Amino acid sequence: MSNAIVSTAARVTLPDGRLAATIDEVPVGGGTQVKTVDGEKVETVHDSSKVYHLRLISLDRSVPDELREFSDYDEAVAAGVAYADRLEQSAAQALADLKA
Repeated sequence: MSNAIVSTAARVTLPDGRLAATIDEVPVGGGTQVKTVDGEKVETVHDSSKVYHLRLISLDRSVPDELREFSDYDEAVAAGVAYADRLEQSAAQALADLKA
């Protein structure tokens, strides 16, 4: 038996280490269900899949975090990195405005 490492979550941080976003793999569906149809038991197998929840962390605790759902991990990562980049740019602009 060989071991495998499966990544099911990720964190996106700003350069100063603050958390900007999290990505979690979420299983959807699956399993079986037994129904009685015309007096006979019929087993139904439900499809299973997975989605990725991207939680955009608000740096202002008075503003709630935002949750977005993606069907592709790479898309979730790209959106999380883009969000972190925007946060970093906003912070840099705010500091520049204070110095002006």
